[in-house]
Amino acid sequence: AYEWADIVVLHVHMFDPIPIMAFGVEGGPPVLFMNHGDHVFWIGTSIIDNLINFREAGEELSGIRRNTCRTSYLPLPLELPDIKFETKSIIRDKLCIKQDAVVLLTIASAYKFKTFGKIHYVDILKRVLDRHNDVLVIVIGPDNTGLWQKANEETKGRILPIGVQQDIEKYYAIADIYVDSYMFGSLTSALDGGLNKLPVAALQNYNSRTLSIDDILYDSDDKSFNNMEDFANYIGKLISDKNYREKEGEELSIRIEKNHIYKWCDYLNGIYKKVGEKAHNIYLNHNIENLLGNEDLFLALFQKK
Repeated sequence: AYEWADIVVLHVHMFDPIPIMAFGVEGGPPVLFMNHGDHVFWIGTSIIDNLINFREAGEELSGIRRNTCRTSYLPLPLELPDIKFETKSIIRDKLCIKQDAVVLLTIASAYKFKTFGKIHYVDILKRVLDRHNDVLVIVIGPDNTGLWQKANEETKGRILPIGVQQDIEKYYAIADIYVDSYMFGSLTSALDGGLNKLPVAALQNYNSRTLSIDDILYDSDDKSFNNMEDFANYIGKLISDKNYREKEGEELSIRIEKNHIYKWCDYLNGIYKKVGEKAHNIYLNHNIENLLGNEDLFLALFQKK
């Protein structure tokens, strides 16, 4: 099959040694590798003719730590939301959520909320809730235990961790604002929130760009918050001004649809055109400075935690 292929695209576990053995000889079609685990350890740089990155932070880290300059960018492929849902009011009634409540939504794996500092994600949520009544935060991923249970009790149920859910579309449907996870952002969930016309609030992790939201659609200076107060103020503005949050959500959804849906094939075809009919090569000259920086230390601490 390899002999008859024009291009080989690898989407495998980043620590899998089989592709290195399979494509460890020169000749044949070019090999493209999808960098879907850019923040963790992976192997195979020597066989990659073109590294497909889903965000600039992944491309930057691969250049510094993997000495890979043969790269391309491809937005995450998304689909339009399923619109065959009951109305927002009916779903809220079934979930016993007040119709006039402003619902904040967060969706991420539980480990993405872990911290080794003094500030936890729930502290940010509490700061927002202290300033605004009739606001409910639904957190999908973490279970209602430990610190999350304490937060649920202290806010009298206004912070509601509900664990892993299979049918998450209905939660996007009833939400008003998407608040990204921290210390580790959840890009796909945030983009899905934007597709559902929710404004997205994300606190950038300036100790580790790799753990932050990093997408071509979310690079505005006025939304790159580096402290809790500015971040909480922005969420507060979205809560207080319905017209503003609807405008933010509508504009974001248009940009996401354009790049992550309608133009996605153009990005992919551009990558194929870039490698053309070049033969597969082996790349063994890796001159990487063995100097640890803040990004390296932060990633190591987070993964240990």
